[in-house]
Amino acid sequence: YQRRVRGENAWDRPLVYEQGWKKRITWVVGSSIHETVDVTYRYTIEPVEVRSRRGAREPGVQQMITRFNNSRYSHLSESTRAALNKRLANELTQMLLKANEGQQSQEQYGGRESGSLSWRRERGETDDPTLGQIITVPEDATQYTVRYSPASDVYTDGTGAVLARGFNSLAYSNEDVVRKAEYDWNMVYLARQKNESISTIEWRVKCARPIVSASLSMLHT
Repeated sequence: YQRRVRGENAWDRPLVYEQGWKKRITWVVGSSIHETVDVTYRYTIEPVEVRSRRGAREPGVQQMITRFNNSRYSHLSESTRAALNKRLANELTQMLLKANEGQQSQEQYGGRESGSLSWRRERGETDDPTLGQIITVPEDATQYTVRYSPASDVYTDGTGAVLARGFNSLAYSNEDVVRKAEYDWNMVYLARQKNESISTIEWRVKCARPIVSASLSMLHT
């Protein structure tokens, strides 16, 4: 099955909460009509830190889940209980493998997109809550180019050298502009936050020399 990230344009990306929203995961529990399962390790690449945060509470919680499941299993046939136990064993194995894969993955996870920017900043769930950045032109430069690519989510200079990663990383301010990734359409772009009628993003440039001319180009490919 696929897991939809509520309120976001993301499917089957459980690591987005920890790696994108910067949440400190402790417990994530899944429930069905037959059982309740601790699925936390699908949502983290830091299992050691998770166990540390759980501390002495973990055995008690696991015992509570076991008792709860046993009460449900008592009404099921032996074949159904066997199938559920087999599925649980596979689930635990997959979760541990998934955590290991996540540690090795280079996949990028952006910050939260739903909710107002001020609310997300207060919760520390944006790509880069610092902002206030100013692009400084080298003193010896007579011409300077800064490019941003939504596809790679990086800023580069005129030579192609990477200046920064993340569209907020060189922005001075951002009000309800988000990076959208539509994997089914193979599209990535900057857009207005959902349900917002106006959005703005501001870049500021500091130059040691007087500016003769400046231009801003937006290319669509």
